[in-house]
Amino acid sequence: MQQFDEVFALQENEDLAGSFEFLKGCLQPHADQYFALPGSGDSVTVSVAADPPTPDGKFTLKAIWLGSIDILRRVPDNEVVLSWSQRTEFDFPELREFLSKAMVVPKRLLNIELQFPYTSGTRLILPSSLMVGRMR
Repeated sequence: MQQFDEVFALQENEDLAGSFEFLKGCLQPHADQYFALPGSGDSVTVSVAADPPTPDGKFTLKAIWLGSIDILRRVPDNEVVLSWSQRTEFDFPELREFLSKAMVVPKRLLNIELQFPYTSGTRLILPSSLMVGRMR
């Protein structure tokens, strides 16, 4: 996933467009496992909601809406999430990077709307009890 955005930037190259159509076709039977089918070029818009800010101005994320579906899921008690064991803090660019990887959506195709005021330097907290995921 390190070069995810670089690979999908190649999708804009007309000479390589057929390769991405091939990938899209291969992944089509598994489309329900993705937020947007890789290779489709479809953009995705999420709306992020948070609790009121803490005294130090940090916002704790409480929902990430994709249409009418909250894709922020509670980590099941019996599931270990190895990527973090404590809450994770982001600034806006780090949140975009995190969501891009978690959703398998290139950053250039990911639109993020915030339902709260944000200024440069504001920290966003994702509690360790939550993760981005699809309904199963």
